[in-house]
Amino acid sequence: MTPAHEARDGSRVAGPVGRILVIDDEPTIRTVLTHVLDAWGYAVQAAGTEAEALAAASQPIDLVILDISLRGG
Repeated sequence: MTPAHEARDGSRVAGPVGRILVIDDEPTIRTVLTHVLDAWGYAVQAAGTEAEALAAASQPIDLVILDISLRGG
């Protein structure tokens, strides 16, 4: 099922609300955030390392949720 959201003019639009990149080295936090944001209609990409985040950032992103104490890896 494709999620739908309300456009500014009040009409229903099929597809994700926006694209979010979640960057966190804790798998549980990545999983929970991904599931919640996906349920709200966002297209979510999760990354656990800087390299994964850079690879995911090759596509347009509307919002980044970042663990500021990300360990190297």
